[in-house]
Amino acid sequence: MTATGHHYRIPTIQKAVQQTIDSGSSIPGVEKNLKLEVSEEKLSTLSFSSVRNWLGKIGLY
Repeated sequence: MTATGHHYRIPTIQKAVQQTIDSGSSIPGVEKNLKLEVSEEKLSTLSFSSVRNWLGKIGLY
C-alpha cells in the first residue's frame, strides 16, 4: 500500500488502524507509538497523514 509516496508493510498498517480503533488512541498518539516500534525495527517512519488516510480508506473518518 502506498501512502504519500512511501510503502509500508501490511502489519504496520494493521497496527496503526487497530491501535486507533481498539484503544481509542488519537492519530498523533498512534503515530508516536509506531515511531517507537519502527525505530527498533529499522523501518521507515509513519506520518500523521498516512494513518489518517488508512482510516479514511476503511470508512473511519
